[in-house]
Amino acid sequence: YEGGDGKKAALRKAHARSTVRLGKELQKTFLEQSRRIDGGAKELQSAKGPIFSTAIVAGTMAVKKTSELIPFCHPISIEGCKFDIQLSDLGDEITIDCVVSVH
Repeated sequence: YEGGDGKKAALRKAHARSTVRLGKELQKTFLEQSRRIDGGAKELQSAKGPIFSTAIVAGTMAVKKTSELIPFCHPISIEGCKFDIQLSDLGDEITIDCVVSVH
């Protein structure tokens, strides 16, 4: 693809990471109530449903709405959006990674 400006489309990726520190009470709840999901990852259930799966859906929706949420950001077609959520070995932190790719 070559746009009107003569530039060729190039693969671009963005990587965002967040680390959430868990208090002792939440660590205990997580260890007691977590279960394994696809790929061996753990999922935490709440009365309203699966927390990590819901976070992935919300994150994906935010990626799609980036141009509406950030001033002066023009809309671009998203080709890929992948989330990875990991619990630390000590169970005191959750690391959330999101990689988005576009051409």
